[in-house]
Amino acid sequence: MPVRNMLYDTIGYAQQVSDLVAKHKADGIKLTGGEYLTGLRKEDRLMPIITLVISLSTEDWDGPLSLHEMLAVDNKEILAYVQDYNAIVQVLPRAKPSNWRFNEAGDMLTACSEMLHPHLRKWGTSSASL
Repeated sequence: MPVRNMLYDTIGYAQQVSDLVAKHKADGIKLTGGEYLTGLRKEDRLMPIITLVISLSTEDWDGPLSLHEMLAVDNKEILAYVQDYNAIVQVLPRAKPSNWRFNEAGDMLTACSEMLHPHLRKWGTSSASL
């Protein structure tokens, strides 16, 4: 799961960069040396991407939650040079899916927002800004 999430997140960030580069071209913005190489201005910022895995299983999640857990190396000296990538997995309460009442997309979005709320407070943002 961490590798798949990392791939999806990377594609999302790459799309944001492509959109900014296209906007700069369309607006006729001239970029300086370093900016020209990346296509981004120094003040350009990307929106964060938070990938949340929602497990609908009735069993506990027993898969790896980080890239380091998936690697065939456990030498801490080597792992210190390998970026780790953590997956956020939320296992919904052990209710039978047939009992769930997510009749509309908004209900699912509200449930996801409630699950993320404690993390958002810790990160200094709110679900309203998402």
